[in-house]
Amino acid sequence: MVRGVALEVPPVALVFWRCVIGVSILVAVAWPHLRVELPVIRERWRMLLLCGFLHVILGNGMTVIGLHYTTVINASLMSAFLPAVTVTFATLLGFDRVNRLQTAGIALSAVGVLILISRGEMATFANLDFGLGDLLILVSVISFSLYNAIVREAAPGMHLLSMTASVSAFGLLCVTPIFLWEHFTVAAASFTAPLLIAAGYMGFFGTFLAMILWNRAVRSIGPARTGPLNNLGPVFGIVMGMVFLGEQLETYHLAGMAVIGAGIYLATFLGRRWARSRAK
Repeated sequence: MVRGVALEVPPVALVFWRCVIGVSILVAVAWPHLRVELPVIRERWRMLLLCGFLHVILGNGMTVIGLHYTTVINASLMSAFLPAVTVTFATLLGFDRVNRLQTAGIALSAVGVLILISRGEMATFANLDFGLGDLLILVSVISFSLYNAIVREAAPGMHLLSMTASVSAFGLLCVTPIFLWEHFTVAAASFTAPLLIAAGYMGFFGTFLAMILWNRAVRSIGPARTGPLNNLGPVFGIVMGMVFLGEQLETYHLAGMAVIGAGIYLATFLGRRWARSRAK
């Protein structure tokens, strides 16, 4: 859906209005906590600003712009490596660490994504062309990975809602001047049905709901164990395609989903148990 709308409306406008909707909901819900934690926001504003910049500008922004110049297959291929990059950043920065089972699970879940996007035919990758769009998607993958690695340390004492609202608000602050530049010098966005539907959908489910749940997961189990869950995206895409578009379930779908599930189980559950057993 994002690629289809991204080709019809100015990309920064889509990111901007998504943020406006998501931040409006977040601030309304988090306001009781935000009022109390304003001193913490003033103290930690640099880290919160960095997280907002990484997530909104380099993450969402580069994804939407990149989809103008590349295919969904290429973008999905790049995104399959987000968990591995997240773990790399978290380990290098000393915020988390992984054991051998978790590393194997991350790799296995990436293989499952490759099975899905290649439709079970690995020769598909031999015909891929890489260009500017893929470079932008790569930037977004690196940015999302760094965000995942550091967001737990951005303001560890803050309430989840106020932290998420602050990060999103700083992201909106960062994207606003770029949106104004695009609007007045490149292309002005019209309030068409595709823009309103896409911005509303992504604002509520992406910026509001998904960010709260994702930040909660990162806080609870760490970036290393949360990262592989990103590879569930293609699985949900398949389910939604079957429900809303009448797509057929194929053998490679089952194979890919099984491999992704096994990888996530290995990385999140068995890997954690193995680490605990070694610590005793």
